[in-house]
Amino acid sequence: MPVTTSETFVTSGANGQPLHGTRWKPDSTKPTTKALLIAPAMATPATFYTPIVGWLNEQGWTVYTFDYQGHAASMLPGTTLADTDADMLTWGEDLRLMVEYVAGQEQSETRLHYLAHSLGGQLLPLVDTSRLDAATIVASGSGFWGHSNSKNLLLAPLLWYVIAPFTTARTGYFPGRKLKILGDVPSKVMRQWSAWCKRKNYMFSEFPELADRFAEVKVTVRSVSFSDDRTMPGRATKALESWYPQDLMQAHRYEPAELGVAKIDHMGIFRPDAAELWPRVFAHLAVA
Repeated sequence: MPVTTSETFVTSGANGQPLHGTRWKPDSTKPTTKALLIAPAMATPATFYTPIVGWLNEQGWTVYTFDYQGHAASMLPGTTLADTDADMLTWGEDLRLMVEYVAGQEQSETRLHYLAHSLGGQLLPLVDTSRLDAATIVASGSGFWGHSNSKNLLLAPLLWYVIAPFTTARTGYFPGRKLKILGDVPSKVMRQWSAWCKRKNYMFSEFPELADRFAEVKVTVRSVSFSDDRTMPGRATKALESWYPQDLMQAHRYEPAELGVAKIDHMGIFRPDAAELWPRVFAHLAVA
C-alpha cells in the first residue's frame, strides 16, 4: 500500500499563527481507523520525515506531519526566523492543537498515535494525552548539558554560554545551519532552550509545574533510543524517561550493531537508508 494521496492543510495556533501540515492517506479501499501525528525534533522540517511516512502508510496509518509555527513551511511569507515570536511552550501549544485537529478530522473510533522525535518527546505532556491511544518518543531526553558524553561535555557549555547567546543576539535567530550545529532556531526558542539546558532540572527550572503534567500522562509511552546518540546520550534519555509515570513507560535502547548497522545517532533512524530497520524498531506500529 504505497502512498497515493496527500493533501496539505493549514490550521491555526492559539495565537492565530498558521500551522502548515500534510495529511498522508494510505492506498486502501478500506477506511483506516489508525491515525498518527509526527511531532518534529528541534530545527527539523516536516519534510525530513517523508521517508518513514510511506512505510507507515503501508502499515495502514493515516499520517499527519506539520511544522511548528514560524518555522519551515509554517513561516509567514516575507518573514524570517528573526521575525518568529514563538518560544518552547508556544510550540508545545502547537502540538496540543495539532492533536485536537487530527482527532477532529478522523472518525471517532480512530486510534491516534503520537510519534515524536527528540523535542516532540519532551513536549508530549503539553498535549491532552487522553485523546491518544499511545505514544512513541524517539531519541528524546533531557537537554541538560551535564548529561553529555565525551567531547560534548566540553562543547555543550561552549554552545549554551558563548556561541548561542552571541550568534542569536547578532542575527536575531540561532544560525545553526551555517554553524553546522543543530539547525536554524528562532531566538525566543533558543534563549529559553539554552536556559533550560544550563539547569539539571531542565524545563522544570522555569516551569516546576510541568512535573505534574508529566505525572498526569495517561497513555503508554514507548521510548526508543540508540547507544550511539551523541545528542541525547543514555543519561539524558533515562532522565526524561523517569519523568513519565513508570507504569506507562516502556524503554527500548538499541545498539547499532545488534540492528546490523554501524551508526544510527540522533537523526539516522528516520533517514531513507534506515528503512530496513523500521519493521524491527517500530514493530509495534507494523501490521500484525
